[in-house]
Amino acid sequence: MKFTYVPLLKTTDAELRAFSKVSAKARPHICPFFELTKGKTFNNPSSKAHDIEGDLSKSVKLLRKKFALDTPFILSLTTEKKFQNNQIANLLFNSKNGFSAWTGFLQELNMPNIIPSMVVDLSAPFEMIAQAQYLEEYYPRFVFRIQLNKSDLDDADGLARVFYEIAKRLKDSTKMLGVLDLRYVEPKSYDKVLAAAKTFFNTLKASGISKEHNFIVMSSSFPAVLKDEGLLSFSSLEFDLFKAISHEFSSDFILTYGDYAAIHPIRKDDGGGFWIPRVDYPTLNTMYYARIRHYEMRKVVDAVTGQEVIRRKKFKEAKEAYREASILIKTCPGFGDKDCWGTDQIIDCSLGNCKSNIPSFWISVRANIHMTMMANVLKLFEA
Repeated sequence: MKFTYVPLLKTTDAELRAFSKVSAKARPHICPFFELTKGKTFNNPSSKAHDIEGDLSKSVKLLRKKFALDTPFILSLTTEKKFQNNQIANLLFNSKNGFSAWTGFLQELNMPNIIPSMVVDLSAPFEMIAQAQYLEEYYPRFVFRIQLNKSDLDDADGLARVFYEIAKRLKDSTKMLGVLDLRYVEPKSYDKVLAAAKTFFNTLKASGISKEHNFIVMSSSFPAVLKDEGLLSFSSLEFDLFKAISHEFSSDFILTYGDYAAIHPIRKDDGGGFWIPRVDYPTLNTMYYARIRHYEMRKVVDAVTGQEVIRRKKFKEAKEAYREASILIKTCPGFGDKDCWGTDQIIDCSLGNCKSNIPSFWISVRANIHMTMMANVLKLFEA
């Protein structure tokens, strides 16, 4: 692959907005890995218009609308249940005829630059082989994504053998790109995750698989929840993890860096409106964040029931809290050295022009800064 960076993005508004704002200068170095999610749902009784399923075609149309898609991109289906509907479930869990529901769906899309990702179901090995052989015949490249969740780390050897067993049944196994998805990594799990990755690649190395195989190694160190207030930080481990793996195996395989664009692998709900405004600023080894509370919880007596209840009391507008957070984040080391849309949003907000007080917008800001940074860093890293 000629690309130096592969960010994995769900087809949510936040993530598509972040990528759509990546500059034309950085875009050629990026091959996005899109996970199709269900479309937006709605129910309007007055007009009798409703879509409680979230038709998958909406997500496809959004991709076509936001991006010219004139360069290669990887396409898969989300395995996260909260983003699935019956359509996605049928494509994921219908293994008949080599997962023909999924391969047929891909053909109908008629997007020439798709790099399709296999549907992985280890309980249907022969159907997976048939699927791989079909994708090899009809696409220049395709992806086999191996997800190593916490529960799978001890089975890295077995998953590597699955990859090998499929690869050896292809005419040209190098057309199958491997994605080793290490999911969430934190300081306390770093050594175990690294050991699992080494086991995976050592097993493949011992199998005698071609050195021409390309593997994308991805992970995320962004937590599901951030607490405390003020200006804080935590270590970003994705790039260090990739370098450690690359140092040992770059002479055995072609390795490409990937990540989750500074987003936790499992998406969390916003919490029913009780979020605390936060602005994030990614650097290569550290994630800075500024969190400013705009409400407090108070005990009050309910006027109707006469019982004591806890209610939220807002003491400043959310946009004002975002402005204060933006001012604070501008004091973190290295702020402003990334010329991109995300940085511009923080600067504008600090000056009183806050474009949004919705958390998903600020996810876009963080992800856009991170993707811009990684595209630039990896361009130099590969040089």
